[in-house]
Amino acid sequence: MMGVPLDKVDKIIKPEDRLKTIRKGLDEKVSKDVREKLIDLSDFFHYIAGIDYDYLGISGSTCPGLQKAEISDLDFVIYGLENHKKAINAFKKYHDQEVEVGEDENKRNIVLNPIQNEFWQHLYEKRIKDDSLKKEEFCWYEARKFNRGVIRGTLFDILCTRNMDEVEGKYGDTKYIPLGIAKIECTITNDLKSMDNPAVYEITDVKHLDGIEEEITHLASLTHTYAGEVLDGERVIARGKVEKVITEGKNPSYRILVGSTRESIGEYIKLKEKPV
Repeated sequence: MMGVPLDKVDKIIKPEDRLKTIRKGLDEKVSKDVREKLIDLSDFFHYIAGIDYDYLGISGSTCPGLQKAEISDLDFVIYGLENHKKAINAFKKYHDQEVEVGEDENKRNIVLNPIQNEFWQHLYEKRIKDDSLKKEEFCWYEARKFNRGVIRGTLFDILCTRNMDEVEGKYGDTKYIPLGIAKIECTITNDLKSMDNPAVYEITDVKHLDGIEEEITHLASLTHTYAGEVLDGERVIARGKVEKVITEGKNPSYRILVGSTRESIGEYIKLKEKPV
C-alpha cells in the first residue's frame, strides 16, 4: 500500500469542497464547458434524485485541478450508500429525457444519456480475458447498471463513497482466510453495497454446485465488472474463492470473493437465466 508521511502532507482536498468551489466559479483553471457540465450534473442529482449538495463531489483529475482543457470524463462522487442508489435510480428513470432543474431565473432543462454499446465492447476487450462472460452478456450487464453516462459528449461516472458513519470497524479487526474455490447458486437479498469497493451482496437460499461447501452468506467482488452486476431478488450463479471471515467480537462467517485477480479468470457473478 502507498502512503504519505503526515509531515509531507501540505493540503487535503475534499471532492465535495472542490465541487462547491467550481460551482461558484472560483477556479479559473476549470473551463466554462466543464463547469457548466458539473453544475448540471450536481443539479440533476440534487433536484431529480433528491440528494443534498453536501453529499456530492468531483474526483479524478478535476479534484486537484490537474484536468486537461479537453477533459475526457468526469468522476462524479455520491456520498452515502442510500444516496448513491437514489442517484442510479434517477438516472435509470430519466435518461434521454429533458428534466427541469434549478430555481427561478436559473431554471433550465438538461438531458443525461446512457453510454452506447461501442463503449461497452471496448471495455469488454480490456476487462474480460476468458469465457466467463460473452461480449453480449457483458454489454447487457454494464448497460443496465446506469453508473456511467454522457452529458453533452462527455463521459461521467457515478461513483459511490460511504459516509463516515457507514464505515465499520478499524484496520486489523477482520481477517480473510482463503479456503478454496466454490460455485454456488443463490438469491440476492441486499444489493445496497453492490457499488461499494469491495462490492458486497447479501445472499440466501444457497445451493452448492461445486467445490468447497461452507455456509456462504455473502458475495464480494474486487473488480468493477461484477460491481452492481445483479439486483435484489435475482437468482444468480457465482464462482470464486471461498474466504473465512474472522472479525473481532463476531462469529466467523463465509463469503465467495470474485475478482481475486484483475482478470478474474474462472470467477464470475451472473444471472442463472442468461440475459441474452
